[in-house]
Amino acid sequence: MFIALATPKNERKLHEYVSTWTALTKKEGVVPKLYDYWILGRGATSRKPRWSVIRDVLGWVE
Repeated sequence: MFIALATPKNERKLHEYVSTWTALTKKEGVVPKLYDYWILGRGATSRKPRWSVIRDVLGWVE
């Protein structure tokens, strides 16, 4: 899996920090977990809609 993050051209320290962070997260297996959750939706749960005056009291929307 590839990761690409843009950094400003003359910000070498920021580039090194981001490179180190991505290498560590890939090594620890964080990237596939984040990909599965945010891109594929695995592990996400459906939530009941919050209570609403318009929906629950007035019945204007479904």
